[in-house]
Amino acid sequence: MYRPDDRIPVARLTTDGWYLQGAYSLTTRFQAVARYERFDPNADSRRDDTRTWTLGLNYYVKGHALKLQADYLRTTLPGSSPVQNKLIARLQAMF
Repeated sequence: MYRPDDRIPVARLTTDGWYLQGAYSLTTRFQAVARYERFDPNADSRRDDTRTWTLGLNYYVKGHALKLQADYLRTTLPGSSPVQNKLIARLQAMF
């Protein structure tokens, strides 16, 4: 439970959220990832939760020291534009 310093917008706020994630190594270099998450910013209000599906593929060029990641996210939001689709690509390098 979150209690703001002032009572704006409310005196207390209860949030809720969870996720479920799984990964599977296709080969020694490729890994598939799936994740579902739900976040409710105000448990006392109805129909204000955000839900996201993430599908990803990781390519290990040199183990965890150098890898490429690509994720597709489909997010359902409350409000006027309820669905967002995103494609995110990352490069991770450790040195």
